[in-house]
Amino acid sequence: MFRLSNDKDYNNRRIFFCYLIFAVVVIFIFGQGFVLANNVTNLRMYCGKSQASACAGDYDKYDTLDVYVGDTVYFCARADHGTNPQHVDLDWGWNFKCGHDDDDSSGCGCPSGLLHENSYHTYSTSEAGEYYPRIRVDAEDYADFRSRDENVHVRVVEVDEMHYDDPTTGYTNITSTLYVRKGTTVTFKAVKYPVGLWPSDKPVWGGSAGATGTGYTTKYVYFNTVSSSSTDYKTVTAECGNTKTVNVIVYEITADDADCTNPTAAEINYTLTPSGITVNHVDFSAPGTTDNNNSVSGTFDFTYDQDDVSWGENTIRLEDIWGIVVDCTVTKTAMMPDNTSTLTVTFLGGVGLKFFPHTIRESYYPLEYSIAIASTGKTVITGNSIVIMDFNAEIDNMAGWTESHKYEWSTGDSGFAVMTVSDEGWLPSDERAFVCNTVMWCIPTSLKGIGDCTGLLYDTGTGTVAGIIVNSEVEVEMPEAEEE
Repeated sequence: MFRLSNDKDYNNRRIFFCYLIFAVVVIFIFGQGFVLANNVTNLRMYCGKSQASACAGDYDKYDTLDVYVGDTVYFCARADHGTNPQHVDLDWGWNFKCGHDDDDSSGCGCPSGLLHENSYHTYSTSEAGEYYPRIRVDAEDYADFRSRDENVHVRVVEVDEMHYDDPTTGYTNITSTLYVRKGTTVTFKAVKYPVGLWPSDKPVWGGSAGATGTGYTTKYVYFNTVSSSSTDYKTVTAECGNTKTVNVIVYEITADDADCTNPTAAEINYTLTPSGITVNHVDFSAPGTTDNNNSVSGTFDFTYDQDDVSWGENTIRLEDIWGIVVDCTVTKTAMMPDNTSTLTVTFLGGVGLKFFPHTIRESYYPLEYSIAIASTGKTVITGNSIVIMDFNAEIDNMAGWTESHKYEWSTGDSGFAVMTVSDEGWLPSDERAFVCNTVMWCIPTSLKGIGDCTGLLYDTGTGTVAGIIVNSEVEVEMPEAEEE
C-alpha cells in the first residue's frame, strides 16, 4: 500500500510539474508580446555637443542647439521598454529646413541602426541652416505594431557676412577692400546665418589688424599703421566653423603746401599714401568755399579765393567719411609800418637848400599759413599807401608837389603809380600827404613800399621855382613790420 500510494503521489507530482512548466511557457510567450507592445510608450530624443550632454538630456524637442559649421552633434534616444531593450529598433531619419517654409530631406543622409536606451549617434555638420533631426522607433509584436516620431531643433551657424559701421549709412556689408584712414577706430560686426544665437565662444575674432576675443558680435579695431602698398592688407577675421576675412588698406592724407601763385584760386595741395589706391569722396572747406571730390588718389588739390579770408584765424579743412582728415589754418592780420628819410632839395631863384622829412606808411594784410607756401605765392594784400612830407615853416610857400609809389619784391615790382592828394584834415598844419590806394596781391619775399618825390615847386612871392631833388625815394620793408 505504501508503495502504491507512493507511486500515485509520484505521478501526481509529475503531472503537476508538467502543467506548471506549460503555464510558465504560455505566460512567457503571451507576456512577451504584452511587454514589447509597451516598449515605445515613452520615446524621447535628446541632442548635445558631447555624448555626456546628449545622454544627460540637455537639449530636447523644446530646445534649440546652436553649433558651428563642422561641429559634431550627438543624438541620444531613450525609450521606456521594460525588461527587453534588445527588441527596440530605432531607425534614424533627417528632416531639415534651411530658412524656408518647406521641408527638404535631400542631401542630408539617413543613418540607421539598432539603438538602445542611452545609445547615441553623431553627425558632423557641414552646411549652415536650420535642421530638425527626427528619430522614428518601430516595434512589432505579432500583429501589434507601434511607431513614434520625436524631433529636436539643431541650428548650424556660420559667419555669413562681415559688416562695418559706416559713419554715414550705418552697418554696411563689406564686399570688397575696405579703406580706412590712419588713426580711425572701426566697428566690425559678424553677421550669422541662420538668424539665432551664436554657438558658445563664437565668433572668434582675429587677423593681422589686431582683433582678438570670442563670443562678441561686434569688435572695435584701431588702425594706426599705414599700409606700405596697395596690397599691404591689414586683415580682420571672424570664425564660426567657417572664416570670413576683411582686407583693409590703411591710408593717410597730408596737407603739403599752399600754392598762392594765383591768389584768387589758391591751391591747397594734398598727398594720399600709399600710392596706387583711390579713396572715394572727400570734402573740402575754406573761407568762402566748399567743394568735394568723389575719387582722389596720389597728389590732388582744392582751390579757394584768398579775398574771402576774414580777420584772424581761418580754418581750411579736409574731411572723409571717417571725419576730419587734416586741418590747416590761414591767419589774416593788419600791418602799418612806416619809415622816414630826409629829402634834400635845392630851389633856384635864391631860395637855396631845404630839408624836408619824407615819410612813407604802408597799410597791408599778410596771410600766414600753417603749412608751407610755394615760393611764388602771393600772400600779402595791400591797402592804402600814404606818403607824408613835413614842410615845416615853408608850408605856405609850397606851390606844387608830385609823388609816385610802387611795391617791390624779390622777383619784380608793380611799377610806379602817381599818388593823389589826400584829405589833409587829419594832418598837422605843417604837413601834407599823398595817398595811393593800390589793392593788389604781392609775393612777401623782400616786399617793400617805395615813395618817390618826382617834383617840388616853391613860391617865392614873385613866381615859382622848381627844386632839384636829392635822395627822392623813401621806402619801408613790409613783412618786417609789427602788427598794428
